[in-house]
Amino acid sequence: MMVKETLLYLSFHQKYPHVPSKTGVIIEKGNPSFKVSGLKTDSIIRLDKIATISKNLVIGELGNLDGNITLEINEKLKKIFTL
Repeated sequence: MMVKETLLYLSFHQKYPHVPSKTGVIIEKGNPSFKVSGLKTDSIIRLDKIATISKNLVIGELGNLDGNITLEINEKLKKIFTL
């Protein structure tokens, strides 16, 4: 049986309301996590726009999300999915 590797895709957007969101994680230039993210400008990760994609469709990587952002994402996902 051939197993395809899949990735979780989170949608990033540059235009967003500059207020806390139940389904978004904001990353701004002043945040220490911003440097490693590979983002060029303040952005929001939209947790209400999640998809899985096949790994072979990925052309490259922009950057990484550090532990602080990952923790915030995980906490919000728990609330969204009531886990």
